[in-house]
Amino acid sequence: LAATTSTFTWSEGAWSDERGWPGIARFFQDRLGFFATTYQPMRWDFTQTGNYTSFRRNSLSLLAADGMSGLLTSRQLNAINGVVGFKALLAFTNSSTWSLASGDGTVFTPDNNRDDIEEYYGSCGVDPVTIGNEAIFVEQHGKIVRNIIFTLANNNYNGADINVLARHLVKDSKIVYMDYQ
Repeated sequence: LAATTSTFTWSEGAWSDERGWPGIARFFQDRLGFFATTYQPMRWDFTQTGNYTSFRRNSLSLLAADGMSGLLTSRQLNAINGVVGFKALLAFTNSSTWSLASGDGTVFTPDNNRDDIEEYYGSCGVDPVTIGNEAIFVEQHGKIVRNIIFTLANNNYNGADINVLARHLVKDSKIVYMDYQ
């Protein structure tokens, strides 16, 4: 920085007042993950394994414990607005639910990760809750509550509308917060 000559080897940080800051943070497999900046609403970043303040990557070769980042590979731009961790990390957007996990069922690493679409039911951004082995979230318009659970028979996550018999509870209002007791 003290040099007065020009340089072509520089980079801008992923987060800043200009590009925005992550809206969600969650722990997953001994990493701290950050999701959804203003500039890249489908972006995810994970720290090094066991080091929650470093996103460092080895300069010689990629290590399994290195920090990592990526984008959900979607056909449309929908911000990540909720995240829940199970064996896979479920990322909710306005139009769909995604799973982030290792590609082969082992450990989530920089060279062994994938994102998969699980279902096309969007979330309105109310923070999902977990009950047992399922996640409960509010659909896009704030009136339908859904669950999502891993089913071995289908080898994927899917769910159902769980307030189908209680639509009268949100007839004239929207769900803005959920908690489990």
